[in-house]
Amino acid sequence: MIFVKHLDEKWFNSLMQEINNAYQSLFQKFSGLVGMDFRDLLIQQSLSSLEGDLYLIYQWLQGKIDRPAEIGEIIQNVLEIVWVNPFLPNDSTDIIWDIWEQTKLGYFIRCAIISNSLWAGCDINAKQLSILVNMTPNGIIRHIKKGKLKADKVGKEWIIPADSAIAFLG
Repeated sequence: MIFVKHLDEKWFNSLMQEINNAYQSLFQKFSGLVGMDFRDLLIQQSLSSLEGDLYLIYQWLQGKIDRPAEIGEIIQNVLEIVWVNPFLPNDSTDIIWDIWEQTKLGYFIRCAIISNSLWAGCDINAKQLSILVNMTPNGIIRHIKKGKLKADKVGKEWIIPADSAIAFLG
């Protein structure tokens, strides 16, 4: 099952470049606190581990491998790296998706979370499906109104059953 068709190797490589640039920027801020050799070693080890984990998710989203059993743990680790601030007294992971989705990593993790929900049989909304198919939420709603996609309107939101969303992706 391919969950996100428009992601390819070139896109994944640009994701890893974005992450590498962010790591470099972060570690430059701490360069006065950590010796250069240790910093470079830490960056290499961290990036190598993260790239391997993200590549597993990428392969699953592309239908190349079965769902990795550790996908929830990988997603949680990435969320903690990005969103948990050790300088604050709580472990809040209130994610501002509209901002984070503008980055490749945020978009990628959002696709992974939505796909994992679908895999588990959970319903999703029009915005979530639009993220997976690289379409606007209004485009998804047009498909619903034309009868090409089964959904129920709950309040102001269209809820799409998992099986309908998976068929639409197929």
